[in-house]
Amino acid sequence: MGRLEDALETLDDWLSYQENLHTKEIDLGLERVQKIYQKLFPQGMPFKVITVAGTNGKGSTIAFMITSINRQISKLLSLPRHIFLDTTSAL
Repeated sequence: MGRLEDALETLDDWLSYQENLHTKEIDLGLERVQKIYQKLFPQGMPFKVITVAGTNGKGSTIAFMITSINRQISKLLSLPRHIFLDTTSAL
């Protein structure tokens, strides 16, 4: 039997298995994400990203940003004018 199958025999074994999958209690670093980013975009990200997050006000904030960008479009002509809006509630 493999390690996972052994771990699934009892609840205590399974909990122990889960607790030992990741050795750090909380890993707040971005090192793992940075490694993936560097593999995906070795020359840097080819576009600008603005992330709006939080519990309330995301829609209003995005509407304000788009209005502001449209008012300043003459200053932004050197930038790509493609706006991708992802309004999903979960990332």
